Amino acid sequence: MFSAAFRATKDPHVETLRTVLLRMDLEDYASSIAVLRDTDLSSDLALVRAPTLIVTAKRDSLLPTTAVEAFKRGVRQSTHLEIDPGHSPS
Repeated sequence: MFSAAFRATKDPHVETLRTVLLRMDLEDYASSIAVLRDTDLSSDLALVRAPTLIVTAKRDSLLPTTAVEAFKRGVRQSTHLEIDPGHSPS
């Protein structure tokens, strides 16, 4: 989840997240990830009326470009900002 370079900084968030993940029940974690994978809210995007900033990361291996494109098309008043890191700090 974190790049080797970020882990090398010894940021305390790395150990905190590691501890949380190691304590999780594997089946519960898999179920929550399946919900994220299987839930399609694309038809609700048109309901968003507020100006929306979509922030993505250039090196995010978890969010495909196609999903970002669909989000931009679905939310009328959206602006896209791509930042440098991956899905988590890197």
